[in-house]
Amino acid sequence: MSLQIDGDTYQELLENNPKKTSITANTQNTKYLQIHYQLKRAAKKNQLNSPIYLLTKSANKKEFFFGVSSDDKPIFRNSYKRFPKKLYEAYESGGVLPPYDDEHGTWLSAFSPIKNNKGQVVAVVQVDNVYTDFCTTAKEGLFRNILLSAFIVFLIAGILKFYLKKVMELMRDKEKAEHQAVIKAKFLSTMSHEIRTPMNAVIGLTNILLRDEPREDQIENLNTLKFSADVLLALINDILDYSKLEAGAIGFENIPFKLRDLIHNIKKTLGVKSKEKNIDLKVIIDENVPETVLGDPVRISQILTNLIGNAIKFTHEGYVAIKLKVLETDEEHALIHFAIKDTGIGIPKEKFDSIFKSFSQADTNTTRKYGGTGLGLSITKRLLELMGSKIQVSSIEGKGTTFFFDLKIPISQEKTVQKESLSYSNQEIRQFPGVKILLVEDNKINVMVAKKFLQKWGLLVDVAENGQIAVDKIQQTDYKLVLMDLNMPVLDGYGATKAIRKLKGSKYQSLPIIALSASAIANYKNAAIEVGMNGFITKPFKPLELNQHLSRFLTKELDVV
Repeated sequence: MSLQIDGDTYQELLENNPKKTSITANTQNTKYLQIHYQLKRAAKKNQLNSPIYLLTKSANKKEFFFGVSSDDKPIFRNSYKRFPKKLYEAYESGGVLPPYDDEHGTWLSAFSPIKNNKGQVVAVVQVDNVYTDFCTTAKEGLFRNILLSAFIVFLIAGILKFYLKKVMELMRDKEKAEHQAVIKAKFLSTMSHEIRTPMNAVIGLTNILLRDEPREDQIENLNTLKFSADVLLALINDILDYSKLEAGAIGFENIPFKLRDLIHNIKKTLGVKSKEKNIDLKVIIDENVPETVLGDPVRISQILTNLIGNAIKFTHEGYVAIKLKVLETDEEHALIHFAIKDTGIGIPKEKFDSIFKSFSQADTNTTRKYGGTGLGLSITKRLLELMGSKIQVSSIEGKGTTFFFDLKIPISQEKTVQKESLSYSNQEIRQFPGVKILLVEDNKINVMVAKKFLQKWGLLVDVAENGQIAVDKIQQTDYKLVLMDLNMPVLDGYGATKAIRKLKGSKYQSLPIIALSASAIANYKNAAIEVGMNGFITKPFKPLELNQHLSRFLTKELDVV
């Protein structure tokens, strides 16, 4: 479509107008209607909804007069006296003016000349865009639509021809940010995989040695080794959680759990460390706290473990107290006040804000002396915000600190809680005598660790070094289950699973395939399920978690996760 305005028609309309300058709307005049129709038609293509109008230069060149407008309303002014000098150049040749100010604001304007049959410019078609609106639209990625409309209206790049450089810069910045996000995600995934792979060996072998009735003089060393490995794993998880929070990828469960049991389990877990430091770890729970509540026990446990762990870390004598008090309650909800109080080193008041920032601690010496990523409080703060709460702190340097928050928690009517939501510690290890499975893993140390556990449970274990070997072996042997690594040479776990599911025969469609991967990013789990895997276990794996997964599938209770 082109903008078809006849210069002679407009000139005749202008000369017949009593004012000889601006043109009054006249719906009875066919020439006026013809021009108005063309302008209105073009204006509909302008994504910023700015009116398009004709502008005529005065004989004395001291002002411009407004002619026909695409808008059905009268033009808000007749003449234009405060104009940029470059408007004269644009009047003759068309083009775009740099952003300029007048009494009505800051504008970005484009012009296309209208000529009569003698080649003389009798007017220009002009469109004005509010500069800030245009910038916002460009940033929102709508420039393609604007560009299209500008070409249609002006038959030239128009307003975008001038501003294209700026838009392209915005696009490059956007692409750069997206590229950096992709790189960051890949880096985190790689880091997770590369660190978790050797950690799987360290933690796995330590667990095996602890179960093999070590000598008394070995137990302390093995426990120290396991503790150090668990600390390193916690640091990795902090970084991954932070990445998820940044990406808005954190989800929350809403299941019934016993809040008192959760608190006492945390006390048991962290009580070992408090006893080592001769610190009294107290739990004070209001009798009005509901027995069973609804929520995400894992995330609440993460928040409290973080705060209590910090309190123990920074307290050298005295106590750490965990207090729960009901502030308000009705039939459906309880507003519970959580407070973690310690008699530790305290925090300077000027550091109250900075301790909640990512990678930050109250003092640079703190990191060197006490360790940690500096992400714990940042993660805690963000998790509580997502749960509709806010972390607060009060502290006296040298005397102690209290972190506290209020959480509105739904009350569950269920009085019993499924055992699966509790710790694995009370679950019985199951045996699978004579059951044949395939372990697909390219790392020899991981193979050794996994086989030690699997064979201890009576399983017959074959090994494939990559996905292609796995596909070949599965067609030759009747396996009851496959443990599949994801990142392998030749053919990875995703490709191998796709190939297995495409094999002819119903047994290949129902064969349980469980991902056993050092990649803890949620996208990897989703991708594994999408290609046809039935479960996902993160390395370093917990022996009881692996045993439970095997129990589900090897007892014919196939349950797609």
